[in-house]
Amino acid sequence: MGSSFVGSTFGDAGLLTTLKFSREHEEQSDETAMAALAKLNGHIAGVDTFFGILDKINKEGLQPPEFFSSHPHMESRVANISLMAERYHWQTNGPIIELPTQFGEWIKESE
Repeated sequence: MGSSFVGSTFGDAGLLTTLKFSREHEEQSDETAMAALAKLNGHIAGVDTFFGILDKINKEGLQPPEFFSSHPHMESRVANISLMAERYHWQTNGPIIELPTQFGEWIKESE
């Protein structure tokens, strides 16, 4: 029984560590994407709206607590992006380029 408990505990700890690293990779991906967006458009305006759309799509299903998820919750992502914008002096306003009307369909098809 003792080794089963220890194995289970270490296995669970390993899973949580893996999920944390996955969230960190997502944050790095967000940073890379925002840097590219800022360079391309000169600003990152509309990102909060974009993540709001993704959040709405995600909330159609149940969302686990963030520490059990491989991705940061949308609120955390938007907050992190705001911090990045301050750190890197990215403009947060500018002309917003509309997403294609099929965007929501593409997201659902990719699941």
